[in-house]
Amino acid sequence: YQRRVRGRNSAAMPLKADEEQEEDASREFAIGAVPDLQFCSNRVTTSQFTCVTFVPKFLVFAFSKLANFYFLVVSVLQIIPATSQTQGLPTILPMLLLMVSIEGVLAAIEDCRRHEADDVANNSPVQVWDSAHKSFMQHTWAQLKVGDIIKLVQGEQLPADVAIIGTHEPEPSAPTGECYVETKSLDGETSLKQKEALEVTSSRITCDADIENIHGLFSAEAPNVHLHTFTGTLKTKSQHNDEIVVPVPVDSVLLRGSSLRLTEYVYAVVIFTGHDTKVMMNSRTPEIKRSTIDLMINRMIIFVLAAMYICCLFGGIGGAIFDSQVDADAWYLGVYYDPSTATLNFADYTLDAILDFFAYWVLMSSFVSVSLIVSMVLVKAIQVYFMQANIDMYQDPPDTAMTVRTMNLNDELGVISFILSDKTGTLTDNIMQFRKCTVRGRVYGRGQTEIGRARLRRLNQLPNKGDEGFSSQGSATASKHVDFDDPSFFDAMVGKKGQEHQEECTVFVRALAICHSCIRMSVNKEDPDDDALGELSAASPDELALVDAGAFFGHVFTKKAKKKMQVEVGHNVFHSYDLLQELEFTSERKRSSMIVRDLQTGVIELLCKGADSEMWKRIKNSESPELLKETKAALKEQANDGLRTLVYGSKVIDDAAFAAWNAEYEAACVNIEEMEKRKKKQPNRIEMLMHEVESGLTMIGTSALEDKLQDGVPATIAKCLDAGISVWMLTGDKQETAINIGFACSFLDEYTDFLVLNNEDCPGSDALRKRLEAYVRVIERRKGELDSTMRHALVIDGDTLVLAMEETCLDVFVNLIQLLDSVVANRCSPLQKASTVTMVRTELPAARTLSIGDGANDVAMLMAAHVGIGISGQEGLQAVNNSDFAIARFRYLQDLLFVHGKNNYLNMSRLVVYMFYKNIMIVMTPFLYTISYAGFSGQKFEPEYALQLFNAVWTFLPILFLGVLDQQVPRRFAKLVPRLYAVGIRHGAFNSKMMVAWGLTAVCEAVFLTYFVIYSMENNGANGGSVGMWGLGLVVITAALVVANLKLFAHQSAWNWIQLVILFASILIWWPMAWLGSSKIITSSNFTHVLAEGQLGVFQQLNRLPGFWLTLLLVCSAPSLMDMLRRHLSRWTQPDLEYVVAGAACSGKSDEEIIAAANTVPRVKVAFKSSIPEELMSGREIDLRATADANDYVTLMRNAEKICCSLEDHVMKHTVPEGEMPNISSAASELTNSQNEYESPRQSQGRPQTWFSQTPSKADSHTDIEMAPMEPKRTVSESPGSPPAEQRLDIGVPVNGGRGSSPRELVNSAQTYE
Repeated sequence: YQRRVRGRNSAAMPLKADEEQEEDASREFAIGAVPDLQFCSNRVTTSQFTCVTFVPKFLVFAFSKLANFYFLVVSVLQIIPATSQTQGLPTILPMLLLMVSIEGVLAAIEDCRRHEADDVANNSPVQVWDSAHKSFMQHTWAQLKVGDIIKLVQGEQLPADVAIIGTHEPEPSAPTGECYVETKSLDGETSLKQKEALEVTSSRITCDADIENIHGLFSAEAPNVHLHTFTGTLKTKSQHNDEIVVPVPVDSVLLRGSSLRLTEYVYAVVIFTGHDTKVMMNSRTPEIKRSTIDLMINRMIIFVLAAMYICCLFGGIGGAIFDSQVDADAWYLGVYYDPSTATLNFADYTLDAILDFFAYWVLMSSFVSVSLIVSMVLVKAIQVYFMQANIDMYQDPPDTAMTVRTMNLNDELGVISFILSDKTGTLTDNIMQFRKCTVRGRVYGRGQTEIGRARLRRLNQLPNKGDEGFSSQGSATASKHVDFDDPSFFDAMVGKKGQEHQEECTVFVRALAICHSCIRMSVNKEDPDDDALGELSAASPDELALVDAGAFFGHVFTKKAKKKMQVEVGHNVFHSYDLLQELEFTSERKRSSMIVRDLQTGVIELLCKGADSEMWKRIKNSESPELLKETKAALKEQANDGLRTLVYGSKVIDDAAFAAWNAEYEAACVNIEEMEKRKKKQPNRIEMLMHEVESGLTMIGTSALEDKLQDGVPATIAKCLDAGISVWMLTGDKQETAINIGFACSFLDEYTDFLVLNNEDCPGSDALRKRLEAYVRVIERRKGELDSTMRHALVIDGDTLVLAMEETCLDVFVNLIQLLDSVVANRCSPLQKASTVTMVRTELPAARTLSIGDGANDVAMLMAAHVGIGISGQEGLQAVNNSDFAIARFRYLQDLLFVHGKNNYLNMSRLVVYMFYKNIMIVMTPFLYTISYAGFSGQKFEPEYALQLFNAVWTFLPILFLGVLDQQVPRRFAKLVPRLYAVGIRHGAFNSKMMVAWGLTAVCEAVFLTYFVIYSMENNGANGGSVGMWGLGLVVITAALVVANLKLFAHQSAWNWIQLVILFASILIWWPMAWLGSSKIITSSNFTHVLAEGQLGVFQQLNRLPGFWLTLLLVCSAPSLMDMLRRHLSRWTQPDLEYVVAGAACSGKSDEEIIAAANTVPRVKVAFKSSIPEELMSGREIDLRATADANDYVTLMRNAEKICCSLEDHVMKHTVPEGEMPNISSAASELTNSQNEYESPRQSQGRPQTWFSQTPSKADSHTDIEMAPMEPKRTVSESPGSPPAEQRLDIGVPVNGGRGSSPRELVNSAQTYE
């Protein structure tokens, strides 16, 4: 999908690092020898500047910003005498230099920290083998070279990417080659990873002196970003002096940044150094995300500059015309007059107009505020403090507060329209508990899960007695990962259900204890006789729960050394196994296998576990069909309970067959070409051999794990839907499980109509397109109807989602997702998740996406969205480290979006529009004066100090405090009424219309201020005279700053004493500063006289005039009163949601009364413009929520359900021969007339939500609907007595699940069809 987007749209997102092409050439080097090729140095530099390059590089960076460059040009124009208004002094330059200097100091401090970190890393000590001295010598990290042999001791960090050739062995006679590393700095995972040294070298190293005998030639892949793969070989000599080539597996490679743990020391060979290491290859600067407001500001600046250009052009041309029409006797004006000919020199008027144009440009330079960017940065920085200090988003344990990682996106949290969420660890706790299992078709495990109970409540069914839930946590042998209740399983384990089934249960439990990738960390590696069990470390919570379940059932995994595993099956009774091969789990394979030899019997056995979709293909054909049917039915029931299921299989392999297979497999693993093919996911011999050995399995049983929902997830999702946000869940579960989780999490509910799509229903793009078009028509037909408050959802699997994003379906799919409230996508891979986010972001440019996840597989999705939120859970910190914001629980989205996000967006919007407003107003006043009374000369009449400090002093703090402290409503009511958030979804507080409105208001108020002051002060000076040009300017600037501050006062959502004090203090401070500006100290100084030109004594004289105070009172109160009157009249005539909620809250009403009052305000339409060409789109206006009465809606739905259920029962009772058409209309009419006799099916039969499935229309006149109860793949559960698929009837009744048509419409449609 991303490749197609790039072909169509050059502005699409760039390829991620792991998608970039890599070099095919590998590197070769000899151990301990100076490499022939000049590889990268191990010196790492992450800083951006040096002492020499800081000034030039930073200046280029600073003035590459449009605003800084603009004010630099203005400063240059102020120096040119012909265009200067300040006697050639750049008065705006000090403010510009101050802002740039602040930015430079911050950049320098940040870069100094990088330099310090680089110096610490580059100068860290490491022991390197010196062949000349036959010992290890201390070097620095920066001195390391490819091929060096190093010695690392416990606790040290890895200085480079290395291959392990030996480890400290507590028992030299039985070397294991084991070591443990912590990769927290790489992937955020705190669990230790077990690594193994190369056997061909570790068996020959017992001390430092043995290093001298280690020789060989390494062949390694080219440097790349893949942390979890490695392709390489070592060509060396065996103990018999034969030349051999052995593979270097990824388990023998340690990466830079990881730390050695629980191992005294290791020996290793350096493979990659410096910026070639994998961690540095992954340390590229991420894409800079910018908020919607930031992006719009650039457009607004261009618009304002265009308006400024028009004003300057008007002033320049007007000045030239004025000069051409003035009397020739006005020689003092400096017009182009030739005394010898008594004529005007019109040839110079063009130059005159150009100079006037630039003079006006300098005069109006403050159209764009020099403090805009600084104000925004300060506000966002303070917002970060309040967000991170919010106690409502603090989780204890594990002592985790909300973290802001991308300050630029604070306000973007207030405009989210799509939330795309992972499930495991995001909506759930990611703490797995073993709940149920099946052994050869027999089901064990009682109790209902939270998701299962929600499903039964939805179907109006009660849990079976005793199934309300059971906890085995009180058992002495249980752990937090086991919650299993079924005494009959323990009876089977001791033979009470027959010896054969006892053996079957034992095999299953043994598979739990053996088939895994967990490690048992030794408590005391120095004492091999220490029998104390160390901590169990697993790569995933699933593995931990399964191994704990094996221990709970009596098979305790105790030790896993190199090629050895030990399991305790009774008190001090141990069984040992040789690990012959381990076939690892990948997202493509969806299974993992262990090939072991039982040392008690000598039998070689393969144990395999994986997803049912993969395992059924590998079960042998001779397996009992009845057994498979019973197992599949159990899996379906467990999936309905929201459990994560795995299928276990096994087979015995004879020694000769294994030896032949193993020889081929190891040869393929050494083959560089095959390894490269596998890494690139191309057909390869390695995968083929894995598939070969994992076929013909005997089914052992299944396991079912519960991952409980986090607290507050359903309520949070329900509020997001109520706010108008479309919420998506992207999960890898089966469709039945995903639907039930959707109901438990409130993605779906009893008032949600949803369409189910999968690859069985839609095998091709054409069929899928017809289904999508049919559902779009169904939804659009409901718009404006009484039942239009119904929510609509889509349940779609990963394969069908891929089809939907193809060119043939993309336009209608994009059209559909705008109509949907929620989407549940199952069987999605991490790549599909990221592609889905990219699709929504690219095809709907006006929409804003938020991705939320907790694991490393969610990183691509987080980085693809406008806002990425990482949850600090059980899967490490990689998602958090690549996110924009980090929270500990999903429910904290309520505070993050509805409280902070909304307030940040509204406050930042007001800050930006207000900054433009006050600057336009203050700049227009001298422009109006000069074109009206100064002959288009560009003469300013306001003091320069007032213009320069207008933004920095008198109007700076009030808007700063508003941007931080103002709240639309108190935070409790913001979460109580999520619909308040909708203003951000429709960009209602900051858009082009809003900017034009504020700009026109500024112009109108500037006209009023200028002309009212000029006319009112005309004869109000001393002795009835004029106050002069500078006096008029002081009156205008005084009135302007008062009006600007009162405007902010009128537009605050809430007043508090801090804001009021700051507001009125900013006004009152003008008087002493203006008094000082008119004093002799300022006006006579050689440094400040330009700032106070002509001001000596003017302000003191004005303050003694009654007309000044009267004019100030009238001219300041009129705009403010008109503004407040307009706002209140608008609220009285058409109250908005904010006003209604705030009024109800202030009146002391209860929460229920506030919600009821909010529901009286109609919902608004939300539409997004697609990026797909118009000829491919229908251009429909989307109404996500229309208003309807809830009681009428429920009544209508129940009536429709009665008719549809009755019609379904009628069809079930009458078998229609193939080829004949039943009398549907008469049946429907009969049922309609007697509908009151039927009870609601939800009350009587507990039918599922969706009974009918849509099928694509074959005719253009109507939509065919497949009149049949949903099959298991489409519904949550089957209805009792549902007819088989053969009895499906195609009729023209456009309904889905009994939704969307009244009973009379059903009858009319049936009659029309007949």
